[in-house]
Amino acid sequence: MDYRKKESGKIIVVLLTVIVFVLIALGVGYYLSMLKYEKEFELLSSETDKFRASYEYRLTSIESDVSKTIAFISERKGETEEQVNRIKLRSLLLKAKGEIISCKLSLADNNSEKAFGQIENAIYTLKDALVLSGKELGEKIEKTRLDLATVKGILESNVEKAQRELDNLWQRIDGLIAK
Repeated sequence: MDYRKKESGKIIVVLLTVIVFVLIALGVGYYLSMLKYEKEFELLSSETDKFRASYEYRLTSIESDVSKTIAFISERKGETEEQVNRIKLRSLLLKAKGEIISCKLSLADNNSEKAFGQIENAIYTLKDALVLSGKELGEKIEKTRLDLATVKGILESNVEKAQRELDNLWQRIDGLIAK
C-alpha cells in the first residue's frame, strides 16, 4: 500500500507540474498574442491616421476647388445679370427712341392724337428704363422724361417747335444708348 501512496503522490506532483507548465504556456501564449495584436493595432492605427490625413487633405482640396468654382460661377452670374440689365436698358431706350420718331412722323401727318399717345408711351418706357439704370444715367433719363413731358405741353400750341425738340430728344436718347 505504501507503494501506491508514493506513486499516487508522484502522479499528483507530476499533474500539478504539468498543469503549472500548461498555465505558464497559456500565459506566455496569451502574452505573445497580446504583443502581436498590439503591434497589429499600432500598425492599423498608424495606417488609419495616414488615411485620415490623406482624406482630410483631399477633402480640403476638394472643398477649396468647389469654393473656387462657386466663386467663379457667382462672378459669371453677376456679370451675366449685369449684361442682361444693360441689354434690357438699351432695349427700352431703343423703344423710347422709336416712339419719339413715330411721334415725329405722326406730327408730320398732322395726327396729334396719335402723337400724344406715342409721347406717353415713350415717357412710360423711359420710366421702366429708369429702374434699370445707374445713378448718373438715371438722372439723364429722368431729365429726358421731363423734357418729353414739356414737349407734350408744347405740342398743343406749337407743332414745329415740338418736332425740333423731339429731334433733340431722340438724339439725346441715341447718345444714352451709345454709353
